[in-house]
Order: sequence, then structure tokens, then C-alpha cells
Amino acid sequence: MSDQTLPKPNTAILWYPCNLVGYFRLFWLFATVGFIVFMQATGGEPSFWLRFWLAIGLIFPVLLLDILDGWLARRLNHTTKFGGVFELIIDLLSHTSVWVLSGMEIAPLFIAIEWTTGIFIAIFTFVPNDSWKVLLKEKGPLFVRLYYARPTGINILNNYANAAHFAYPIALFVFQEFTAINWLALPGLIIFELVSLYMIYTFVLQILIMEEPKQEETISETV
Repeated sequence: MSDQTLPKPNTAILWYPCNLVGYFRLFWLFATVGFIVFMQATGGEPSFWLRFWLAIGLIFPVLLLDILDGWLARRLNHTTKFGGVFELIIDLLSHTSVWVLSGMEIAPLFIAIEWTTGIFIAIFTFVPNDSWKVLLKEKGPLFVRLYYARPTGINILNNYANAAHFAYPIALFVFQEFTAINWLALPGLIIFELVSLYMIYTFVLQILIMEEPKQEETISETV
């Protein structure tokens, strides 16, 4: 029996500039959330202005650096499966953090939907078959097709839904009540979560399609 040599991992990917930005995003997120948790654990309650600047501290890595690492990956041709999954993990951790900070009673529901979607995306990243993307972009409901359409390279609906889904819980954290920002963000949040639910449906459908039917065993009886 011959020994099989495992392929050498491409560790150079870990040092791509886009992934270095991702490491900084992760550190920034942990530092900001850690500070809030420390204050609450020691009996301190952040003031309005402190909550405001802490919210800026969350928006900075999630939105601005997210745009930067994506641009670097495309610009330097450093788009990799590792980078895609790593960025997905950072996004999920960021979204989970703001939902927890929002104090919403139904926040666990949104966290569960987004993590389920994220896990499916991570799994299908390594599946050669991209038919699920066709189901979303070409055969999905109208709101899903509009969400993924990029006729001019910029999708206003997509950008609005993604920003609103983050702004809604952040506004609750900063103002500690429902404000005009939440009213403005609510439609985008609904669109984002509906698209996530449809993605879960699509992924489950694809798994069932890829599942090979098992032949029924025929039992022959001899008399």
C-alpha cells in the first residue's frame, strides 16, 4: 500500500493584502465589542455619545474595510475560496454582534437565519456546480432577481438592503428606542431576510437535486 503525499497548502494566501485587511477587521470588531461587554460587566452603562462612537467603530470595519478588502482581492487577482469563506465569517460575526447589542427580543431569529444562510454559502463555495446561482439570479422570485441584478455594475436595492440590515440594529443600540432611522431601514431589513430565507430554500433544493436516488433492493423469494 503506497503512501499518498498530501498536497502542500498554499500559505501565501494568508498574507494577501485583502486577507490582512480581514484580520484587522476581526481585531477591530473584537476590540469594540469587548470594550462594550467589559463596561456592562463592570456595571457601567455607555452614554449616548459613547454608544454613538462605538457604533462608528463597528460600522468602520464592517462597511468601509469590507469594501476595501473586496476591491483589493479583485484588483490584485487574489480572489480565493479561503478569502471568500474568511470574509463570510467576519460578516456573520459582525452581524451577530450588532443584533445582540440591539437588545431586540427577536434578534436570535435573525441571527439563526443569517448563520444558516452563511453555512450553506460556505458549503456551496466548494461545490463545482453553480446551478444554485442560476436559480437565484434567473429563476427566483422577482424581488430576488432584482436583488442580484447588476445591469450597470451597481445594484441600489442590494446596497440598500445590506446597509439597512446593519443600520437597523445599530440604531436601536445607539438610541435605545425605535427611531426614524429604523423606519427607513425596515423595508431593507425585510428584503434582506426574505432573500436569506429564499437562499436557504434554494440550497436545500440543490442538495436534494444532487442526491442520487437509491435503487430499491428487490427481494426475490423462492418458493
